[in-house]
Amino acid sequence: MLLDGKWFGITADGRLVDVPEEKPFPFRIGKLPVPSKNTQCKNGVSIVSKDGAWGLQGPDGRMLVEPKFEAISCFRRGIAWVPDTTRNAWCPIGPDGKSRSKPDCLPTYYETEASHHYPEKFDPDPFRSSVLWMQAFLKHGEDPSYPAPKLIGDRIQGTGSISVSCREIIQCD
Repeated sequence: MLLDGKWFGITADGRLVDVPEEKPFPFRIGKLPVPSKNTQCKNGVSIVSKDGAWGLQGPDGRMLVEPKFEAISCFRRGIAWVPDTTRNAWCPIGPDGKSRSKPDCLPTYYETEASHHYPEKFDPDPFRSSVLWMQAFLKHGEDPSYPAPKLIGDRIQGTGSISVSCREIIQCD
């Protein structure tokens, strides 16, 4: 994990550990991989599904977070975001898959954004809509025949819609 310009490893219990500068990760040489689909994270981790639930798998094939969530984000700054229906919010989890108290939960979460565009609406409830949007985002990454969610232009500076068919909208492969 890159934090404030320095590489750290993350232990199974969520602690940050120093790693040698010359080899931050044994599975990587050079630049981080550029994700080509919605289920690939920049650090080599993949979002995987099992029986309709989502989790995270390491680049070595080891399960980091068991698939048990309605949707899940990639790790950023040591946390991933998952929907918590008891709180009606997206809440952070650590590398161990357990909930964290900080940062605070969010009313909605979207894995990608574009200037002057807003996420396609899937439900009148903003939280539920964000969960359904993320599910569509992940399902499309798993199976490209599944329709990708869209970002809709604000009709002022953003026009039309953008199909979110990969994690990096501008750099899609």
